[in-house]
Amino acid sequence: MKLLLLGIVLLSNSYAATFKIIGPCSDTPVYTGEIESKNLRKSVGEYTISYLDQNNIAYVGNEQGLNSIIGTPIGLDAMEILSDEQMRSHGWCYSVDGEIPDSLANEVRLNNEDSEVVWFYGYSFYDRGEWSEYCTPTYKVKPEQFCK
Repeated sequence: MKLLLLGIVLLSNSYAATFKIIGPCSDTPVYTGEIESKNLRKSVGEYTISYLDQNNIAYVGNEQGLNSIIGTPIGLDAMEILSDEQMRSHGWCYSVDGEIPDSLANEVRLNNEDSEVVWFYGYSFYDRGEWSEYCTPTYKVKPEQFCK
């Protein structure tokens, strides 16, 4: 009987992962909340879309990834031209428990029930034909075109 009760308690527990969205101008999250992560069945992309929808947060994208959250620019408007040979291309990146996966959000599962998912506006740097600095947080450079 005790084993049955323990099983019922364990199955009824709901776990919540931390969810944060960090914009282009500050390392302070613009949104912080929790996403239910019971049994870790969903992908990061599924959890993300569910969280955004439940909290009425504007976005452009899908479970694979996000193009815009909170009205951030996309396409050419997300390019920061620094010179004839250098630019930064900005967009949304994510991390799970401090690590940036090399996979789309719909391909990644949470590591554990108390994982932390952070979406942040980041950039890659282009210099004379070479790309570097993948998913560097944009708030570290605070471009004027995003942070007036």
